[in-house]
Amino acid sequence: MAEPVIVDRVTKHFAGHTAVDSLSLGVSSGIIYGLLGPNGAGKTTTLRMIMDIYEPDGGEVRLFGQVGGGRANSARIGYLPEERGLYPKMRVLDVLVFLAEAKGVARRTARTRALEWLDRLGLADWRLRKVSDLSKGMQQKVQFISTVLHDPELVILDEPFSGLDPVNSQVLRDTVIDYRRQGKTVLFSTHIMEHAEKLCDRLCIIARGKKLIDGTLAEVKKHARRQACHRRVRRQSGETRRRYSRTGAWWPSSRTLASRRSSSWLPAPMPRRSSRHSSSPARASHASSWRGPSLHKIFVDLVGPEAATAAAVPGAESARGGERSCIRSGRSFAASSSNAVRTKWFWVSAILGPVLFAGIIVFQIMQSVGGAVRDIAIVDTGSLGYGAQIAEALGASRTLRASTVTLSPGVLDSLTALVESKHITGS
Repeated sequence: MAEPVIVDRVTKHFAGHTAVDSLSLGVSSGIIYGLLGPNGAGKTTTLRMIMDIYEPDGGEVRLFGQVGGGRANSARIGYLPEERGLYPKMRVLDVLVFLAEAKGVARRTARTRALEWLDRLGLADWRLRKVSDLSKGMQQKVQFISTVLHDPELVILDEPFSGLDPVNSQVLRDTVIDYRRQGKTVLFSTHIMEHAEKLCDRLCIIARGKKLIDGTLAEVKKHARRQACHRRVRRQSGETRRRYSRTGAWWPSSRTLASRRSSSWLPAPMPRRSSRHSSSPARASHASSWRGPSLHKIFVDLVGPEAATAAAVPGAESARGGERSCIRSGRSFAASSSNAVRTKWFWVSAILGPVLFAGIIVFQIMQSVGGAVRDIAIVDTGSLGYGAQIAEALGASRTLRASTVTLSPGVLDSLTALVESKHITGS
């Protein structure tokens, strides 16, 4: 069976910044795969390339054994973006049914599934409320429901625990684990190591768009222990280095044992097995020391302190993954263009408006003069005196005698009768 997700040496650039640099990874079927990295590492950009929202500048993405992103397989994929994607003025139940129908689920089936999920995640009482009435954490749970409502084979979650309190985070973690038990595949990104350590079957740590390590949690910890041992041994004396074996395992001589006892990487000798010590706190503490460093410690050591500083390219804006710089520059360009257009059309209307108005009046006057019309009555329908001003302007030409008539029921009836008798329709 083909792997649901294969990312083969994909690269993505934004405004001169490399957000993802020749990244490769494979997600097997029926596992929870974690994509870990600091802010700006390229996690969201990678997921968007998998979903075919972004097109890679290099490399390729294969889903379910076929070249192509999420658009061609949208019915088989559930995608939870980092940003909210719900309609705030719609009711919770209605928006869930609508989104499920967009994935090909029948309305009745969608409604039944939505009610079951809302009850499961503790939102049954909010089903008839508007989305805008919900808190951020509630909206996150509703959006998660919309992601899995069509029962996809592959679920892609971008920072799914954002905005959730510890209780709801646990509820969502249990839901993801249950989804894995059903044989589904889950790919999610996070920078919270606790979630990754409790959920992931396999994980990949990336920083500045490049992969640092990929494997199971046990493999990652084993690699970290070996690397730490190498670093320690390189700092030891010649006698200790001579005892370093090819496998990376070593033990100091009895002469140096006492001096090395305080070393952070050298545990004390294991106590003898006995019923007396089997459940003692000291033995439990000693046993835990052999489990290796936590994923948090491994992450910090691999990524390094430079991850706290976002990479910047001269002449290009620095942004998360590079995409926000494009968005901001696009918005700035649109705003400046919009202001320029408004200013331009203000002056066009200010100059051409009166000219066009005067042209219409002159055209009508020329037609009247050509027809031997000498007297013009101007019916003033307003109270601002525009009619008198026009009559005065026309009278100054000495070719017409203009007078002003105030609109009254009798005048309106006379004009109506005249228009009907002359068959003046305005066309």
